[in-house]
Amino acid sequence: MYNITLISTSHRGLGKCNSDELHKIIESISPDVIFEELSHDLLDRFYTGNQIPIEPPEIKSIKKIFTKL
Repeated sequence: MYNITLISTSHRGLGKCNSDELHKIIESISPDVIFEELSHDLLDRFYTGNQIPIEPPEIKSIKKIFTKL
């Protein structure tokens, strides 16, 4: 049997709802897979072209995880 952990975010950092805290949560879980709901356009803009000046906490957290790989 597999364990599935669902983390819901609010797309903006307020108080302890920020990319650093989300990163800590994801690291503590150490998932094999991370699913992020993004359209192809947003995926390219956030991860390939870096064309969006303000990154949501989810994007910052996942980028931090991938830089450690």
